[in-house]
Amino acid sequence: MDALLDISDLRVAFGSDPARAIRVVHGIDLRVEAGEIVGLVGESGSGKSVSCLAALQLAGARAKVTGEARFRGTSLLSLSEREIAALRGRAVAMIFQDPMSSLNPVKTLRAQMFEAIRLNNPALAKASRTALETEAARLLEEVGIPEAKSRLSAYPHQLSGGMSQRAMIAMMLAGSPALLIADEPTTALDVTIQAQILRLLKRLRDAHGMSIILITHDLGVVAETCDRVAVMYCGRIVEQGPVRTVFKAPAHPYTRGLLNSRPRPDLGSARLTPIGGVVPSPRDLPPGCAFGPRCDRVSDTCHAAVPAFRMDGDHGAACHHQDIAQPMAAMGGAS
Repeated sequence: MDALLDISDLRVAFGSDPARAIRVVHGIDLRVEAGEIVGLVGESGSGKSVSCLAALQLAGARAKVTGEARFRGTSLLSLSEREIAALRGRAVAMIFQDPMSSLNPVKTLRAQMFEAIRLNNPALAKASRTALETEAARLLEEVGIPEAKSRLSAYPHQLSGGMSQRAMIAMMLAGSPALLIADEPTTALDVTIQAQILRLLKRLRDAHGMSIILITHDLGVVAETCDRVAVMYCGRIVEQGPVRTVFKAPAHPYTRGLLNSRPRPDLGSARLTPIGGVVPSPRDLPPGCAFGPRCDRVSDTCHAAVPAFRMDGDHGAACHHQDIAQPMAAMGGAS
């Protein structure tokens, strides 16, 4: 069966001059099946957000996007502006990491909810104020906002960060989308509220059968929430597979480094093992494997050629040395 979203060989570059364009995404492949949550993880600047924005034609006028992104078999990149605009919000929705800056500060929650409902729910496009208010309150209640009707009169500054994010999710639900792209949706929230938002996303997935792409740098969020994970580095997916498989036996040194860098309560006061070096600039990527300068297994082969992505069943990686990967438990990492 076709995937709900099937991205293949997606490439993104910025700049009008091909010779001087900055290439930020280098041919990624990503499938999202109906009803699953896929985590897209990596350090800042790895290309996670821009890949999803490019697939929805939201990367901006200076972006040159090639490759393919098919949603339910339809090529998103070949749609006209009018056609893609009709799809966004209804079939595919997106929420962002800072809900306070996504909400209009001078409009009440009622006005913003009404706008979302009119735009994304054709059945209520010309509905009365009473019908719109009833639907807005229902959506707010579904995402766990108490006293929903009275909250409609609030302005964004009167809502907490958690409530603002719930309001953004409620607006997303107005169109009953099949796919939600959640771009760092818990970054600005404290740990308790973060857990509540993640539980809410999973509950909405179960209730509505929608798929979710969860963009994050937090491996704990991935472990808690996702079915599959794709790890990105310097504009490439370097590893992907079921969360349990990837976390138990990572095949790429970068994934292994990320897992070793996270705090583990079971190790007490043991020091973390950070990844040395920094992410290179997309203007000045090293030859061969971009992770080579930071890798403890680097060889001449790594400097000579970009490693091909190889699948072994449902788990794959792009590493010249992935055949010698060891389970994390054997290295004192995550199990």
